[in-house]
Amino acid sequence: MNTKRFTFVSAVLAALALTGCSPDVQTNANINANLREARRQARIGKTDEARVWVDRAIKLDPTNRKTYIDGLQDQSPMGQVFGTAEPPLSILGIFDETGDDATLVAYMRDATNKFPDSIPAWTGLIQAEDRLGQTAQKVQDAKKMAAEIEKTLPKKIDGTILTALGQAYYDAGDEVNGEKNMRRAIATYPTNPEPQNALAYHYAVTNNKAHLSEALGLANQAIKLTKTQAEGVDQVIMDKVLAAPLDTLGWVQYRQGDYKNALANLMDAAAGMPDESEIRFHLGMVYLAMGDKFAARTELRHAILLHPDYVEAEEQANLLQNVPPPPPNPADSEE
Repeated sequence: MNTKRFTFVSAVLAALALTGCSPDVQTNANINANLREARRQARIGKTDEARVWVDRAIKLDPTNRKTYIDGLQDQSPMGQVFGTAEPPLSILGIFDETGDDATLVAYMRDATNKFPDSIPAWTGLIQAEDRLGQTAQKVQDAKKMAAEIEKTLPKKIDGTILTALGQAYYDAGDEVNGEKNMRRAIATYPTNPEPQNALAYHYAVTNNKAHLSEALGLANQAIKLTKTQAEGVDQVIMDKVLAAPLDTLGWVQYRQGDYKNALANLMDAAAGMPDESEIRFHLGMVYLAMGDKFAARTELRHAILLHPDYVEAEEQANLLQNVPPPPPNPADSEE
């Protein structure tokens, strides 16, 4: 499964973009109002109601990709300037946040049909299919994603696009082209942490023992490059952008049997992105390997809480269904 990426946008520029009274601004404001209500309904588990509000937002401007993927800023201009705004609203963000993968698949499929060049739409679709255990459909869509990216390469190319292409081939089961494009991205854009992180993570996910040592180096390099790119940001943002490569490093160490360091790095990753289900799943598996079945079940259930259709986490949690809590520590009761 791919790890998440983050784009940082100037709050002041976003605020300026919302000032004025052009028809586009008014339409965006109306879209935003519908998406806010959709998010509210989704957060309380009312999926059908959320979809009604999402459909209203789409109807206002069916070809606005920001509604689906990139997001429209959810705040007043003053809220943007003073930093009180929530992240931009999008259909992808709403249903990913609430863990509704079935609904996410439906809307991201619509998005890929409308915007076939959108890497985030394809990635959101394939990630959700992966969590749902829809392997055959994931492979089919990954092949389509790879074909669409290949069309754009003569016109536009960078490390992020090559990484996405490599991941698409991996998800489609094409190891040769997956690795070729990942290594091409690393060689061509050596200061971009994404391809290094992605290749390391692929080796960890597939438990490619011949490449785990290399994966360890790639993950550490991705962390170093991420720190360099994010230099000067506040600690909260730094922790967030480091979560993905720290998760990768922890998963590589888990595969190597280095559970102590894996646990430390995954806990740091979870601190940066506490609501990322995949990190919680990884933490659960490390606890299980260390013999702490109760902590493992707790983290696995946390992953399921975040994404109720997370098939792999549910399978592992079910194996630990009857694990009792640990006995109380006598030292805790001492005065």
